[in-house]
Amino acid sequence: MLKNIAISLSLLLISSSTFAATLAEKELQQKFEENIQSRIVDLNKSCDANIKVMFDWSAFTADDLKKTGIDSYCSEGLKGVINTCESSKIAQETVKEKIQNITCSKATPRSIDLKEGTLNFGIDFNAANDAKAVQEHLMNNL
Repeated sequence: MLKNIAISLSLLLISSSTFAATLAEKELQQKFEENIQSRIVDLNKSCDANIKVMFDWSAFTADDLKKTGIDSYCSEGLKGVINTCESSKIAQETVKEKIQNITCSKATPRSIDLKEGTLNFGIDFNAANDAKAVQEHLMNNL
């Protein structure tokens, strides 16, 4: 019994350490978050809202952080929301009412989903036209 508990605890520690970000990874995450701040300001100005934007860092690998401009992909998704808000007053009011949060994560294929006030944007690094895809999704689903 004690042996099973010890093995379980060891596996738990190994699993949790696997998902813990290194200092270098945390610095990259912070850099990406800082890099999209001006886009978030533009988003909230265009939508006359206070939408919060976050990354789901657990969806990205260490290689993704090192090799990919994750902030640029997320920024393109935000541009799709901005384009929606700028398309009409009705669109702006609808976005303001229905979207309080946006989460950028990784998904293959790309995914765009709105649930309970959160727009989940799953980035596919091989997909093109993220802004257009997000705008089309919002225009057809809000």
